[in-house]
Amino acid sequence: MRLIMLITTLLATFLAQAGPVISIGALYNYIDHDRSSILKRIYNSGSNTAFVRITIHEVVYDSNGKHRELPIARTDGSTKLEGLIASPSHVIVPASSASSVRLLHVGSRERESYYRVRFVPVLPQKKDEFGLDDKAATQYQNSLDAGVNVLTGYGAFLIVRPHVEHYDTELENQDGAFVIRNRGNSTIVLEALYQCDGGNACSDAVKRHVLPQASLRLEKTPQRRYHFELIEGTRSKPVSLP
Repeated sequence: MRLIMLITTLLATFLAQAGPVISIGALYNYIDHDRSSILKRIYNSGSNTAFVRITIHEVVYDSNGKHRELPIARTDGSTKLEGLIASPSHVIVPASSASSVRLLHVGSRERESYYRVRFVPVLPQKKDEFGLDDKAATQYQNSLDAGVNVLTGYGAFLIVRPHVEHYDTELENQDGAFVIRNRGNSTIVLEALYQCDGGNACSDAVKRHVLPQASLRLEKTPQRRYHFELIEGTRSKPVSLP
């Protein structure tokens, strides 16, 4: 019975690595106020070439903090580009290798803007943007190992900071909670945020973002302490509450 379970586990592990297996590194990225682009690396640890399509949606928040994603519209024949651009918008990543995509922001930077960038492995089709003919596309699909039915993609969240940043973070000690308020015009980051409830019992560290004019509430309980690195653009400092 144990032998059967071992064989099943090894087979599942093998199939998980069969075909293209991509990763994109950090899931949160930032274009700083003095830059217009960043380079994003796409890694393929799988056994087959990955054909990756990049899609971009702008993330818009309302006054209640709820968001919706809007596709970036490009007018055919228009030479005016505005917003976030992926160059190239599709990339071929060989097995056990990596490729790069440049994410470039064009247009106004008076306010901070947000984008969801998705990196999606696809099965290339005849005469699509990857330029394969019908024979090559069929050969690629046939080359995928048995059991590869789903190609997993990833999404990254990109924050484009305004040209003129202003940071104004307030830490309030209220009844029942600590409140972190961002009264500036650019997102602040609580890096490696964890809580400790007496002794040395601490939670796993998480990362939290607080958008401009928004706040984050950390509940108080007896003996609970919070620790994090407060990041405001290029500046950072350790914070402990209380």
